[in-house]
Amino acid sequence: MEEIEGYEFGHVYEDKIEPEDAKKFATVFGEGSKALTELIEYCILNGISTLASCKGHPEEKSIVEKLLETGYITFNFEDDDNFEFAYYMANVPLLKKGIIAEVDSNYAAGRNVTLRVPAIKKDMCEKYFEYILESIKEYRKMKDENKEINIDSDVKKIVDYMFEDIKCYETFEITYKGLKKYERDGIFITKVSTCPLSNYTSILHKKFNDEIRHSKMIDEFINSESSRK
Repeated sequence: MEEIEGYEFGHVYEDKIEPEDAKKFATVFGEGSKALTELIEYCILNGISTLASCKGHPEEKSIVEKLLETGYITFNFEDDDNFEFAYYMANVPLLKKGIIAEVDSNYAAGRNVTLRVPAIKKDMCEKYFEYILESIKEYRKMKDENKEINIDSDVKKIVDYMFEDIKCYETFEITYKGLKKYERDGIFITKVSTCPLSNYTSILHKKFNDEIRHSKMIDEFINSESSRK
């Protein structure tokens, strides 16, 4: 693996990466994954802030651990950013089964949307990272053409809730199947609740839900507290 002067692998690189160095840094951060390397390089060249990434390492895990192994990439959003891109990235799992979005905010890393992808087998993550890159390109194309970008209303509410101020002890998980809320207790993460509407498909969700009832239920879900308290 190519080395970068002054950088220790596994740590956050906080300096600005110049366009001419994009391929070099992407190659290091991509850990040998062609798709992840291309995704990171594209983000660097297009001013998209990423915080961390991993291709997944199932070959280093036990048989049981492999079943839970994931690759990931974390997108970081500053206080003054337009959060439309955060809505869009958090919405990706609703369109691609297998991807998980984690929405969180903390004082150390700021506001983040992490996309986790399956990595049970070697190179399994490639098609998912390719999909994420194509989704970002599609987003930029729609923005350039001033086209409407459809975002699930629940996803938008969750991102707004998490990003309005720092919430170190809460995180939301968005999947193809629905929404879950977790709370951190030290290094442990405990599931607090599952959205009561998570069994609806997105089509039924949009066409047949009573909007007043729906809005109230998602608000109750977002503000739910752990039974441990």
